[in-house]
Amino acid sequence: MNTVETIGMVLALIAMFALAAFALSAPAVQNVEQVSTDVTPAGDSFSGARIGYDGYVTIKKYEAATDKWITVEESKHNLLTNIGKNLIKAKLNGSDVAAANNLSSVSLSADNGAGIAATDIVLASEISTNGLGRNGTATWSNNGTSGFNYTATWTATASQSAASTGLQWSSVPSSSGNLFAALAFTQQDLLINDQLQVIWQIVIS
Repeated sequence: MNTVETIGMVLALIAMFALAAFALSAPAVQNVEQVSTDVTPAGDSFSGARIGYDGYVTIKKYEAATDKWITVEESKHNLLTNIGKNLIKAKLNGSDVAAANNLSSVSLSADNGAGIAATDIVLASEISTNGLGRNGTATWSNNGTSGFNYTATWTATASQSAASTGLQWSSVPSSSGNLFAALAFTQQDLLINDQLQVIWQIVIS
């Protein structure tokens, strides 16, 4: 082998080593998973409307002996019963269009409401005497764009205690299966000619 050939072989070996060193020093190509940004989250296709109900109760008492009104409870949140929720559903979907099933009465009870539950269908120990029976002469009034009040007033004809109230869709005393909502309040001991007023404040949103 002559000198020229020897030099050529040396240069070739140097070039091979240089290429190998470059390959080893180059960063490895990573397998990156491409995540699409076009995926629609589950549920985004739902476009239904939500309807909300809020109910509050204000209780007032008139003391005949002092000729004064006092506020017992003010805008206290009530309990919407399960059958009350079903009534709303039936009215909205058109399966119940009977005017007879419109909210039309307010009831009172001497029970302190400790056992009031969403599963109730009647107000326990409903009062039917002494002028405090179920009030079917309550009046409706508007209270803003989406609200309305339902006011019932009683005059005691004898001594009677009251501690809870119910909003009904039947005026039949002590009838069951029509308790829309209920509320317990601070017990009021009424004397003859004292008055009790219950204002149901309902807001639809």
